[in-house]
Amino acid sequence: MEGLLHTSKMRKIDRLSYLLEHIIYHILSLLDTKYAVRTCFLSKIWRYSWTHIHSLNLCHRSVLNSVTFHGFVTHVLHHCKDFNPVKLKFYCSDVELDSIDDIIETLMSTVFEYAISHRFKEFETDIVDNFPATLFECQTLKTLKLGQTAKCMRDLSGFATLTTLQLSSVIIDLKNDPFFCCLNL
Repeated sequence: MEGLLHTSKMRKIDRLSYLLEHIIYHILSLLDTKYAVRTCFLSKIWRYSWTHIHSLNLCHRSVLNSVTFHGFVTHVLHHCKDFNPVKLKFYCSDVELDSIDDIIETLMSTVFEYAISHRFKEFETDIVDNFPATLFECQTLKTLKLGQTAKCMRDLSGFATLTTLQLSSVIIDLKNDPFFCCLNL
């Protein structure tokens, strides 16, 4: 009987709210950003916790349509704090590019510029082409993961600080060595 009483008291304790903030931020960083943002509905204490995450996972599949995805990504990038950003994942290969080419093009540019300006260390995307020139000059980028599309990859010579490169379903032109200046790779 005493064990049952102890168990019922334990169920009433909110252990998550007693975690240290940096631990909460780390846990939220492991989630898809869509779900991390939804944590604001848990309580008033959690309302802005998602703005401090250090890893953004922006995936088109987790949002209903491209216009909503564009609005969601813009909202997240605008409200995230500069809290030691580490990783940015951006996936939108399942978008029908013919119908909304301008929206996705603008969004890609916004996400790439955000990654550069916030000095992310890891960048993962399924977009292989249309990198802005400034991405190649990003000195904080250590890990780059590209793939899920069968497009031709351009020269990577600007990524001098890259230590890890992961390619998946990417066509490489072997006429010119695309890894010529990647000395740390």
